[in-house]
Amino acid sequence: VDAIRPMETPELLRLARDFAGSEVASRRLRGFLRGYAKGKDIALSDKIFADPQQVAMTLAHEIGHVNDFMPEGTLKRGNLIGRLVGSVHQFLSGSFGGLSNAELRAELKGLSAFWRPWDEAAASKSEQAYRNSARELYADAISVLLNSPGLLEQKAPKFYRAFFDHLDNQPKFKEEFFALQDLLARG
Repeated sequence: VDAIRPMETPELLRLARDFAGSEVASRRLRGFLRGYAKGKDIALSDKIFADPQQVAMTLAHEIGHVNDFMPEGTLKRGNLIGRLVGSVHQFLSGSFGGLSNAELRAELKGLSAFWRPWDEAAASKSEQAYRNSARELYADAISVLLNSPGLLEQKAPKFYRAFFDHLDNQPKFKEEFFALQDLLARG
């Protein structure tokens, strides 16, 4: 693949189905919730379907959670390095192979605030902890990767490089991701 291309909803649905066997369903969700992933399955709020871009962004975010969950069936990977390296151990080290968790976190906090704007100063402590958690920052990064890969490369270059450097740790995702990239490259 000569360039990473953005995916639209049909390709995102195929990616979710083919790499994880995910079921994607529309549900009536309460409050501000746009979607959620439970294990490998994804639910999207019926309220978002009026906006195709929101559907793609939310679906890709939830695919990020499923990717984080697979293949070991856990989200307990500790920090961002643990999510990239694919360790089932709660990775607590601040660095790995030249990667700094603090640098990755700073990149992804900025990216997340751009991708899903929010007023951090006005948010409750629990909302701040949720939005700034490694799980949410990782899922937002995957959402950007799948919807606007050039934006991820521009705003979070260390994460972008590290994601592809460690993609061999996620063989099923890698296989399906590049199969779809090949399909998109052929038009």
